[in-house]
Amino acid sequence: MTTDANAHILVNSTSYWDAGGTNVDYTDGGAPCTNSMIDVKMTETNLPWFLRLAVVPKINAHARVGMKLVDTLAGQMPIGVPDVNPQSGAVIFYDEANPGNVNTTWAKYLRKINTANGFNEWSNTDATGVATPASVTMPPSGQLGAVMAFSSDGPPTRPPLNIAGLSATQICAQARVDCYSNPSSSGLLFMHGQHATPSNKLPVIQDAILETATCPDTYAYFTYNNASCTATLRVNLATNGATLSNIQLTANPGANCSGGGTGNGTGNIRTYTITIAPNAGPCQITMTWIVRNETAFPSAPGITCGNAFNNNNACNNRGGNQNFCPCPIVVQGAFGGNDDISGPIRTAHLLNMGGSFTDAFGLTCPGPLGYGAACNSFPIGNTKSLAVDVQLAGAISNNASDPPVFLRIVGHSQNGSLDCNRTGNLRDQIEAGCQPPYTINTDPNFACGNPPWTTKNDIFASNPPYPCVAIQTGGTVGQFTQGIQARILGGSNQCPGVGMPGRNYWSSFPALPGPANTDPTLQFTDPRIIYVFMVPFGSFRGSGNDVLPIVSFGIFYVRGWGGNGNGNNDPCPGAISAPTGDLVGNFITRVLTSAQSSGGQACVVGSFNPCVAVLTK
Repeated sequence: MTTDANAHILVNSTSYWDAGGTNVDYTDGGAPCTNSMIDVKMTETNLPWFLRLAVVPKINAHARVGMKLVDTLAGQMPIGVPDVNPQSGAVIFYDEANPGNVNTTWAKYLRKINTANGFNEWSNTDATGVATPASVTMPPSGQLGAVMAFSSDGPPTRPPLNIAGLSATQICAQARVDCYSNPSSSGLLFMHGQHATPSNKLPVIQDAILETATCPDTYAYFTYNNASCTATLRVNLATNGATLSNIQLTANPGANCSGGGTGNGTGNIRTYTITIAPNAGPCQITMTWIVRNETAFPSAPGITCGNAFNNNNACNNRGGNQNFCPCPIVVQGAFGGNDDISGPIRTAHLLNMGGSFTDAFGLTCPGPLGYGAACNSFPIGNTKSLAVDVQLAGAISNNASDPPVFLRIVGHSQNGSLDCNRTGNLRDQIEAGCQPPYTINTDPNFACGNPPWTTKNDIFASNPPYPCVAIQTGGTVGQFTQGIQARILGGSNQCPGVGMPGRNYWSSFPALPGPANTDPTLQFTDPRIIYVFMVPFGSFRGSGNDVLPIVSFGIFYVRGWGGNGNGNNDPCPGAISAPTGDLVGNFITRVLTSAQSSGGQACVVGSFNPCVAVLTK
């Protein structure tokens, strides 16, 4: 038997031990993680020859395992996720009253500037001073919105999404693009346009801002809130000659927000409490007014909301000295992050890239790179240098405290369930996984077949591996729940015991129980580790049958699901509550050793796409 002194094992060395190689020089491309390979050179010295009649000075042996990006995979779940790693992005400032007007659209490309704490951060500026802000003029409507667009198109293989000379609605209608939110309904961020002092006694809102101390991120214009929070709406009222105490203003928060009413104050500053419901989506806040006991007040039909409230409906003279304007003006907007509407976005800030300015309340919007309550209101016709900073959930998790990601499988407006096997419903395919091998689509235009495939039958008429996958149209919440229970809990609706597969071990991440392997963070056999298809942005905008190109693959650790009631949610301790038909968890990275995976390109450290160990020498 060879003694330890006679065995010399070198890692990533260009030379064997006897030729001067050492175990710490990493001369062959660098350290294993840097070079995506482990190269082992072994030298055994002073081996006794047969019958110990002589000594062999040395024997050299060599082996190399390369880490390659997985390009072909089988056994994944029939789940499609719009790629959480977009190739290009843009912010679109536009007149919310005229989303199709090219002349009132200002767009700039975003770029990825950071990945940390489970978020990918995108902006058209960063702290180093590299910036491409938009020079935006507040439109006459006083309703300026900002939409975030993300696409699977972009360098190095395709041009980025097109923003040149297009309206907000045209940009968002492009293939492989998703906008948050839909510009025809509301932007993700809202900016109020301040009116000039009127020439008559008609009241106008000159300033309107939102402040909050109870919403996450202490920013009410966009907040991803899983519980109700409140914001204070402050408005500054102006007239020319009317007595302010004779004017009653009523705030009406729309959609899933509440509160408002006649508020507090009878002078030029009025305040209102706005409650933003969990995951409320867009809440446009409108105002109407009543003037009482005011003499020489303009009367209908001379009074039109077009002059003061940007709406051409005539106001009504209700007789005597009471005048009423039922024409609502949008004065501000709050947005409660909603997975169906704002997708993976978790924070969104409007940034002032110009000099600081002060509003009617004495609050200051800070200068370059500043944001806050006062930044979302400036005069109509005024031009500001604006940028945004947004964080998208879905980055690779490195810590158990990283925020979870919700995957919409069934029961939503944009379901992500796929039909990846020749037979079997959604339940069967979730339990068993996708049997045929699928591969990343490398076509420059993400083409699926020639002539184009439009159904699952078209896909399976060709030979595997398949670069595209079909959408599941018949999946139900019941099938989803049964499939998840079968795959993770072995068909039970009870949580397995401590140490058993299927139990939720995320709280111990990355030090979880299980055998050591090339990725020590998780057990390879943990059924809560699933593999999913990453598909282009815009994939689930339509309805019915469709075929989607495969952008890449992702690895997801399941931390909870929303079942169909009656105790069919995730029963394990630490489970995250999820809407019916949702999976919730985190994306992780690992090296696969499965015979059902293969790869060609070198693995990138921290890559979102799985990697596979391949013996190359």
